[in-house]
Parts: sequence; C-alpha cells; structure tokens
Amino acid sequence: MQALRSMLAIILGFAVFSLSSRLFLLLTGIDLHNPPNFFLMIIGVLYSAAVAFGAGYLAGRIAGQKAIVHAFSISVLLLFGVGMSMILSSGAKWTIFTTLIISIPMTFAGAMAYSTTHPDPDAPQPQPAKSAEVDLDELLKDEEPGPHS
Repeated sequence: MQALRSMLAIILGFAVFSLSSRLFLLLTGIDLHNPPNFFLMIIGVLYSAAVAFGAGYLAGRIAGQKAIVHAFSISVLLLFGVGMSMILSSGAKWTIFTTLIISIPMTFAGAMAYSTTHPDPDAPQPQPAKSAEVDLDELLKDEEPGPHS
C-alpha cells in the first residue's frame, strides 16, 4: 500500500507542477518562441517557484513519509523534462533555466516544510544524550602497583 502512495505522490506532484506551468503559459499568452516582457517573466518565475513548493509539499503529504525522497523523484522527472526541452525546443530558454535554478530547489523546500511540520512516523526518534558526568575521584585514584612495576 505504501508503494502505491509513493507512486501516486510522485505522479501527482509532477502533474501539479507541469499542468500548472502549462496553464500559466496559456492564460498569460506567453509564447516560448518570443521573449516575454520582463514583468511577465518575473511573475512566471514567482508562480513557478510557488507551484514547485506546493508540489513538494503535496508529495510529502500524499506519501506520508520520506518527503525529501519523493521531492527528489519529482526533481528527476523535472530534470528529464528540462533535458528534453533543451534538445527539442528552439524557443526561449528562460523557462528551462528557472526550472533548474529555482523550481527544483523549491520542490525540496516544499518537502522540507512538510517534513518539519509532520515528522516521519517510521524515522528513528532521537535518544536523549547519556550523562557525561565523570567521577573525578575515580580518575585521580592511584592505581595499585601491579606485578610488572
């Protein structure tokens, strides 16, 4: 059952990012073959960062554990998509670079945000540190001479 949740988390996290990004481009009318105006580019970068953060958080929430591992899997899919875009696309490269520089790290940030607010139930819990008290009398006590002295 956990494997199914993990696969669903990765697929949905990637789909949220991909479909939201595509929807943004359609709604704003940005043509990737022509450079957009600076304002739309900044809005696009901020939107992409927010969606990537949400995708990482969503993946952690759906999986219920190991959010960083699921964010890594989404990042691998994004890297594959970026690689294919670099090979096949003849348009503007700003979306590719912002995915690499901003969106992928924001996916991890979303997963870390989920992990800090919802600790992994299967992770080993930290144990309290053992007392570091030292008995000085025991350390300073002269050893009794042995047969080799």
